[in-house]
Amino acid sequence: MDNSTLTLSAFFPAYYDEKNIAKVVDKTVSILEELTLKDYEVIIIEDGSPDGT
Repeated sequence: MDNSTLTLSAFFPAYYDEKNIAKVVDKTVSILEELTLKDYEVIIIEDGSPDGT
């Protein structure tokens, strides 16, 4: 299958994750780029985390 025609959405819930969320996003993007996907999005869902997430 040709990965360049696939579209993918990655969803991550984030609460009290200020220290880790950047690492998670960076690693996810790195993996998605290795898969040579033509179109992808990374969506972070955060709902009032008091730590700056």
